[in-house]
Amino acid sequence: MKFLKYFIYTGIGLMLLISISLLLVRWTRLNQAENLRIPQNAQSLIQIETDKLIFDFIKEEIIQFPKGKEKDSVDKEQTKPWQIGVSIPAKLNLFALNDEPLQYYGKFKISDFEDFEQWLQKSNLPLTQVASESDSTTYFTYDSKRFALLSNKQQVVLAWGNLTEHYRVRMEELLRDDESTWDLAETRLSASLKATNNHVRYVDRQGNWFGLRFGSGDIHMQGEIASESFLFPKQFVMLEDTDRTNELARLEVNTDLPRLLNHSESYLEKLAIPVDSIKPYLGNYMGFEWKKGEVSQWETIINYEYDDNFEQIEKKELHELKVPNMAIRMKASPHLLNLLPNKLFYQLNTAVYADFVKLSTEKPTNASVEKLVASPYVFLLRANLSNIHIAGMSWLPAKSGMESIELLGKPLSATKISLDGSVIFKNKNQNSFYQILDNQSL
Repeated sequence: MKFLKYFIYTGIGLMLLISISLLLVRWTRLNQAENLRIPQNAQSLIQIETDKLIFDFIKEEIIQFPKGKEKDSVDKEQTKPWQIGVSIPAKLNLFALNDEPLQYYGKFKISDFEDFEQWLQKSNLPLTQVASESDSTTYFTYDSKRFALLSNKQQVVLAWGNLTEHYRVRMEELLRDDESTWDLAETRLSASLKATNNHVRYVDRQGNWFGLRFGSGDIHMQGEIASESFLFPKQFVMLEDTDRTNELARLEVNTDLPRLLNHSESYLEKLAIPVDSIKPYLGNYMGFEWKKGEVSQWETIINYEYDDNFEQIEKKELHELKVPNMAIRMKASPHLLNLLPNKLFYQLNTAVYADFVKLSTEKPTNASVEKLVASPYVFLLRANLSNIHIAGMSWLPAKSGMESIELLGKPLSATKISLDGSVIFKNKNQNSFYQILDNQSL
């Protein structure tokens, strides 16, 4: 009996010791992360709470364990994050600079240069050696120019995104910078943003922010975005939800369309859309809908042949095309339809309803009853990802396991919107972040 009591007390003591040790390690790492810096001219920041993500993942795995899971076929020889020779902080910061808003950088300390070199060799990436007088410098980049890395024996700088032609010069500057004039990354985050409990946060100098929280089988999204291209009306509408059975995707927005077009003129002009001419006829609502199935459209192809007298003869042939069942609805004057091209990506059929005009690949029928109804939302994005197959993008639902997405927006002012939504995965019992990482092709 004494041995049993001793065994129980010893086990409890060890568990408490381990728990306290883990808490101390986490507290120390969080304190160290509070002192991480980013350049003063950083336009935006993406912060990933790596420790919180790992702790929450372990907690969910323990909770989900009784439900039972399929055993993953993980490569035991695959390099673990702590084996790559780079110190991964409790909060990982990526920043974009003022003149390169779509290009993100990160700077990290190298804990073991030999492990780091071994990881580079295992990566099988095209590697270019760069000579340096003071230390050995290693540089490599993907052919796609979407990711690059520059390092010496002490630190490593990575670049990710839409890399410009001067990205390597900027990386060398960041690698040599002693960070003495940099700002604390935490000063960019407001107290309310820190309280959102997200695993990934985006914030910029304008106060826009967006957060992601990874859970079992889902990703929760929330954020606040302000833009001068927005001008929300006082009353909002959405297409009446009658039947979602055949819905693949839907996007609806209530905002001043002429004002929105002012920020996308260059793209629309490439589609031969007379932007200036259509603005007076546009209202404050636009919706896009994509349904299951395909629509038949006919295209006339003209060929020329020669008869026995060597005279040219014109021959017309009708070819059937299968196109997606898509529709665009806009609050607008019917005069708008006379100004738009009959064909953008596909042949478009037009119809006029009580509240809106409609352009669709499917021919409108008298039986179709469509109307706009009052809504508390100014923005809606909804998609059935598991049933969407697009050339070049089929990897998204097929390999990541994503099932659906829904994102809703409410106005905070005439030019600012609050967003809230989620991405649902097919596997409801496994952490969504792990499911994404498990897809090595992403």
